[in-house]
Amino acid sequence: NVKYKLGGNGSHYLQVGQFKQPNSMEELSSSKNNDFISKSVATNTFAVSRRLGVGYGYGGDNWSVAASWFGRELTRNLAHGAGYGLRGTWAPVNDKGNVLHFGLAHVNHDTDADTFRLRARPNADLTTVRLVDTGSMTDTDRVATTSLEGLWVHGPFKLQGEYYTSDIERLANRDYTSTAGYVQGLWNITGETFGYKGGLPTTPKPDTPGSGMWQLGLRYDTIDLDDGAVEGGEMD
Repeated sequence: NVKYKLGGNGSHYLQVGQFKQPNSMEELSSSKNNDFISKSVATNTFAVSRRLGVGYGYGGDNWSVAASWFGRELTRNLAHGAGYGLRGTWAPVNDKGNVLHFGLAHVNHDTDADTFRLRARPNADLTTVRLVDTGSMTDTDRVATTSLEGLWVHGPFKLQGEYYTSDIERLANRDYTSTAGYVQGLWNITGETFGYKGGLPTTPKPDTPGSGMWQLGLRYDTIDLDDGAVEGGEMD
C-alpha cells in the first residue's frame, strides 16, 4: 500500500492498496503492541483486517477521524465483500504517562455469495477448536458492526476495552444480531509507561534493556452468538 501525507504537518493522509481498515483498536495495533499472544475473541471475530481499498484520515495529537472504502482481501483468508469503514477517536487527556482515550467505529460490508459465518477459537490461535459457531447462514445480505472503545493509561498501568455489536441483514429470515467485548489490564512491574500515537496505544522499550521489561496482565473476554433460531453459543 501507499500512503501520501498532505499538508506540512501530515495531519491529512490518503492511502491506497491493501491495509488495515479503520475499525477495531486492537486490530489496528501492531502485533508488537498487542498485550496478549492471541487477540481477544471479540477482535478476532468481528474486526475487519487488511483489505484492498482507498482510505482518508485527518487528525491531531488528541483526535482523529478516518474513512475507507474497501473490497476483497488479497492475502491470508481471501475475504470478499465490498463495504466501508469509519473510525473516530478523542483523547481528552494526552500527556506522557497519563492518557484517556475514547473511540467509535462502524464497518458495513456485503457478504460473499450471500453467505456468512461467525465462529471463534477460545483465546488460542493455534487450536482448530471453535466452541461457538453459527454455521453458514446462506441468506445474508450485509453485515454492519459498530464498536465502542476506551483506553486509560496511568504510569505503568493500562486499562483498555472494546464492545462490539454486529447486525446481519438476512433475505429470508429474521435479521441476526450478535455481541462481544473484552476488558484487559496491564501492569509494567519494572515501571515503564505506555505510549499513545495516532489513536492507538504503544508498548515502551525496557528502561533497563539488560534485565528487560516485565508485565502482569489480565483479560476478560465474552461473546454471544445466540439470537432467535441461530444458536451459535456463548463463551466467556
